[in-house]
Amino acid sequence: MPLHLALLQTVTEHPHTIDYTVQLLNTGETREAKRSGPVTNLLPQPGQLVAVDDTISPLEIVHLYESVDPASLTPADRVHLERTTFPEILARHTPPEQATDPDAASRYMSWTGIAAQIWDPSGGDHPQADHDYLKRIIEQNNGPALDIGCGTGRLTLRYLAAGLDVDGLDPSADMLAICQQKADAQGLKVNLYQQSMHEMALPHKYKTIFIPCGTFCLLINRDDALQALRCMYDALEPGGELVFNLFWEIGKGGWFWEEPDGKWHRMFYNDLPNGDQVFQYMLTDKVDHAEQQFFARRRYRLVRNGQVIHEEIFPSNERVYGKYEIQMMLELTGFRDVKVYDGWQDKPEPFAGKSDVMVIHGRKP
Repeated sequence: MPLHLALLQTVTEHPHTIDYTVQLLNTGETREAKRSGPVTNLLPQPGQLVAVDDTISPLEIVHLYESVDPASLTPADRVHLERTTFPEILARHTPPEQATDPDAASRYMSWTGIAAQIWDPSGGDHPQADHDYLKRIIEQNNGPALDIGCGTGRLTLRYLAAGLDVDGLDPSADMLAICQQKADAQGLKVNLYQQSMHEMALPHKYKTIFIPCGTFCLLINRDDALQALRCMYDALEPGGELVFNLFWEIGKGGWFWEEPDGKWHRMFYNDLPNGDQVFQYMLTDKVDHAEQQFFARRRYRLVRNGQVIHEEIFPSNERVYGKYEIQMMLELTGFRDVKVYDGWQDKPEPFAGKSDVMVIHGRKP
């Protein structure tokens, strides 16, 4: 059967030969191709669909169509086009840029722009397993709480609505703006601070500080991680409690810890209320098992009527911490009664690797 391809870029053009780059829709592979012969009236344009007979060399295109309606393809091809690669093939091919410098200021991902806009529609506002667990901790500690990495207010606003005293902190102005809009719509008064956790300086002290969603993993620099713990210690009242979770398994989790292959891998696909679509991709730059660090980039593509109209790329670097490593880090910064539990369980059990989530507790004397 023919392999359907999309023309991405014309490299050279001559009276009898055209060299160009195509992408196989079936596999997502990009290949160089050549078309020889009278082509004056067949000069392809970027985004134009073509097909190649897979019984001969993939570098020789034998069928070149001026246009192909995706709706006319087989049902399997149509689903593949619409759900997987169709927005991709309408954009010009741009080679991946070089890996980001892990020491650059941009090494920490901050959900801004399209990444912030897509957070709630892609499920970021769901309560999740940590909601009830952390709510009990805040109630038991009986005092103000701080949500670090509050984002669009998934937990902060729910706790405020339940009558708890909770502030939010996040480095992303875009995420905080969405959180504020949601608070206003619900008639909630919320204190929000645009700061990074390793640089925070707040006017209040708290009985509980919590960091959900593995956000602490974003601190890939050990010194910054220790400084963040010092900041949290200082921001707690005596007897106050720090609670957060970490993802810990190197080598597990599918695309999350895969070795670099130079390819963008699709992660999520979401429909927006206005009919636009957002496709999210991940490109792994480096996995450093010795340093427990993962360097990658996320690509967000906004698609309207089959056309890529906007694209943003962010660093997506993370670090994992071992059970005893994180326990000693807390103790080094002054925390006592440090506990490491297995997941967000109603009856916490000591961490034994049953879950890919560690839940850490530490208390300020």
